[in-house]
Amino acid sequence: MLVSVIMPAYNVSRYVEQAIESLSRELGEVRLDIIVVDDGSTDGTADVTRQIARRRPEVRLIPGSHGGISAARNRGLSALPDETQFVTFHDADDIAYPGRIARQCARLLADPDAQAVYGLLQLFDLLDDKALLPAPEARTATLRGISLSAGLYRREIIDRIGRFDESLSLSEDTDFLFRMVESGATIHMEDEVATFYRRHDSNTTRDFRVARCEFMKAIHKSVRRRRLAGGAGVAPLASGMFAERRQLEEIFQPCSSNTPS
Repeated sequence: MLVSVIMPAYNVSRYVEQAIESLSRELGEVRLDIIVVDDGSTDGTADVTRQIARRRPEVRLIPGSHGGISAARNRGLSALPDETQFVTFHDADDIAYPGRIARQCARLLADPDAQAVYGLLQLFDLLDDKALLPAPEARTATLRGISLSAGLYRREIIDRIGRFDESLSLSEDTDFLFRMVESGATIHMEDEVATFYRRHDSNTTRDFRVARCEFMKAIHKSVRRRRLAGGAGVAPLASGMFAERRQLEEIFQPCSSNTPS
């Protein structure tokens, strides 16, 4: 069983090795294919990843010009091996929760009718570099947020719902999850942390005006699709998935003075 992890990376040379190492902790339990898609970085992200790939055969680098997060994710999807059974995503500045991929694989294998498992996020602002876990003094918040790295997805549901919408500069993950729900997929919602989401000064969601605008675009696209399909209201599962969404500016604002540099 092969699990492919798609990791878009743009100017994250200071974080990408920690992200990969946190995923690689699961190698004893899961066969991993870590696809790092460099989105035209100018800070040496590609060079750092190449060095890691030389010593870690599970890591592949897909270089390219800067096209944005949606285009990078789509390039990762195009690079999936034929044998990939499950797909997940991981942001190159985040940290994988220990054992979450193996845990979610077991849940999908136990229920052949389920197409995805979706867990919780734990936001944090300071990392214990040795343990690759939030530091004891870090501020944390656990919530049902919007992050593709909180879920594990069967290959067939990825193929069914199609690629990421490259007209969205943000909230492409929201649009993707809505389309998954709209497809009628069975999604297990687990109440366990699936990923550690690092809050720092370079988070794309720090631009609140753009983030809100793109989020509303994704909502509008969903409403329009459901109207054309004769749907009535937001599917209950989608409502539950986003029920705990909070404005990110309300969490860890202003950015902690302990933010990694």
